[in-house]
This record gives sequence, structure tokens and C-alpha cells, in this order.
Amino acid sequence: MRVLVAIVYAILSTSRVESVCYCPTVMNRNPRCRAGLLFSDNNKGGTCWESLLLDREACNDYELQGECELAAWEINDYITGRYTRTHELLEVLQETGNITTLEFAATMATVTSVIEDNKINMGLNLECSLGLQTTQLVNDQVLSWCFSPQLHAVCMQSRENGPRYVQSIIPSLRQAAVRDPRVSTTFIDLFEMQFVDQSNTLDIHCNVTVHHFLNVIAGAPSLPTSLAMLGAAIVTSLLM
Repeated sequence: MRVLVAIVYAILSTSRVESVCYCPTVMNRNPRCRAGLLFSDNNKGGTCWESLLLDREACNDYELQGECELAAWEINDYITGRYTRTHELLEVLQETGNITTLEFAATMATVTSVIEDNKINMGLNLECSLGLQTTQLVNDQVLSWCFSPQLHAVCMQSRENGPRYVQSIIPSLRQAAVRDPRVSTTFIDLFEMQFVDQSNTLDIHCNVTVHHFLNVIAGAPSLPTSLAMLGAAIVTSLLM
């Protein structure tokens, strides 16, 4: 059995599908055919040829949800670190007489506002529970394997916007200091010196393959239909 499972995963890796869930085809009774009268086309004398319909069973894309949750954790961990360092820098500046208590409070409040507002504006308040259940096929060549388009979009958005979010904080703080003279520019200078290049701080991967999800990246190796059918058949036999 382990060998068969290994074959399935090898087939899926060949197609570069990394985050999927199993969504088998099932047969359901056609609601247009009355219960108990599967072959009596609603008493019209004909035959209800569509008494049974092929349908797809939904699955939960826990892999993509996990990637989304990792991205959310990375963002929140970054924010926690910035809050901690902000407080430490402000304490040093206050103890050395470089800022007043009023400036301490105003600067801390501004940093909090900038970090939270920019996070919202760049769509980084991630909802990792929406779209968990799905019937969306990876593509028509990969039989009975689905992914969540919603979770995929959320995760990819966090990966794309994460670096821009980090880089937006200093400019936003400087704009706030222009509007409010109580915000310490000395603090902003120190903050920028310590975090001048944070483009790689948010380590968000979203280990998914865009090519097979949305067919937007050309040139990626596709999965031959015969291999896809073999993989589906193996998985089906394992689950029966």
C-alpha cells in the first residue's frame, strides 16, 4: 500500500500539484425523477433516463488552509516584533531625554495606527476558513483532485503584498509626523536604520502551483491523461 501511495504522490508531483484534496465523482439521484419512480418520467409514460446523475463530492483543502494560516502567523509575528521594538526604542529615547512623555504616547499610537491601517489596506487580515470546502478541480487532466480558489487567492495576495506592506511603514510614519509634530522624527530615523530593508522579513511561501490552478503560467509540465487516470484509479482503490 505504501508503494501505491508513493506512486500517487509521484504522479501528482510530476504535474506540480502541491496542495490538493481528494474529491471523487459520485452518483446521485436526479431530483427531477420522483422518488420510487426512477424509470417513470413523472407518470408521463416515458423513461427517466437521467435518474442517476454524476456529481462531485466536496473535500476540505486543509493544505491550502495550512499555507494561509502560516502566512497569517508570519504577518502577526512581524507586527508583534515591530511593536516590541518600537516600545524599546521609545523607552531609550525617553530615558535619555530625547522625547517627552507626550511624544512617547503620540509616537506609539501613530506606529500602532500605521501598522494596523496598512495591514487592512493591503488585504493582510487573512480569512483562512472561507472556501475551505471545495469541488473545484485542479484542471480537467487531474481527475478527482480539487483545490480551493478562495484560499489560493488569499494566500497569493499575502505573498504579493507582504513585502510592500513592510516597505510602506516608514513612509507612512513620516507622513504622520508631518501632520502631527508630537510624533518623534528621531524615533522614525532610528526605526528606519534598524529596519531599512525588510522586504524578506515576511517569509510567506504559499506552496501551491499556479499553472494547474488557473493555467496562467505557460511552460510548466502538464500531467498526461493516462497518468492522471492511473493516479485516480490507485487512490480510488485505496479508499474503497
